[in-house]
Amino acid sequence: MTLRPCLRASPWDAFFICRVLFISCNLFYWALFSGAWAASETATVTAIIDGDTLILRDGRHLRLIGVNSPEQGYGKRPDEPWATAATAYIRTRLLNKKVRLLMGRQRQDRHRRTLAQVFSEDGQDIQAGLLERGLAVAITVAPNVDHAEEYLRIERIARRHANGLWGDAYYKPKPAQGLSTQTRGFHFVRGRIQRIGKSRRYIYLDLSDRFSVRISHQAWQQYWTDKPKDWLGALVEVRGWVSLYNRRLRTTISHPAMIERLE
Repeated sequence: MTLRPCLRASPWDAFFICRVLFISCNLFYWALFSGAWAASETATVTAIIDGDTLILRDGRHLRLIGVNSPEQGYGKRPDEPWATAATAYIRTRLLNKKVRLLMGRQRQDRHRRTLAQVFSEDGQDIQAGLLERGLAVAITVAPNVDHAEEYLRIERIARRHANGLWGDAYYKPKPAQGLSTQTRGFHFVRGRIQRIGKSRRYIYLDLSDRFSVRISHQAWQQYWTDKPKDWLGALVEVRGWVSLYNRRLRTTISHPAMIERLE
């Protein structure tokens, strides 16, 4: 039997762990003392679908707010890298255990799944745990935006350390100019905004002749502090679900946390 040497953590690693624990505790106590628990409940997890979706004892399917984990495969489509690790993390911490659910402002998604942040019995923020280990990326879908800044902060630390999926080439941002019309699913896309268009309901930030970021006028007015024209020529990285419409690819976002201005 070979014994593995015990590795000492560097001061930077210790700082990273303490920083994430501090943020996670802040989120828990914010919920505890801000009155947010008034919109909370206790439940028992009876099944794990993947790293961000659970089934509760009462039959509800629950989607974690604020994170998106790698997709499990189905049919002939294989698992995305780190999907198994994300699912295993959730299963170990939550399966057949009681949890505290902090409900979102919007309580169901279009698939009729319950939307909530999940805390373990001892108060650990499960979303933060996924993010710090690089087993999920931060997402913000309005109106469930309360912890967008904190979750992005945890993600940035994990990304800087190449934790989990951040060390995998599969998750590197894709150049907008190189996207195929077959591209689907959740991606990070980089490019320079070449044109800004508008329709009655939406603003379009065109990163190439085949890819646009779509934002509703209502969302822009509510969450952005500048004007669309201020983004013309900016180099950006957007995260979201890529779909095809009228032979053009697009990602629809509803909050500034989903698009980063790189310069």
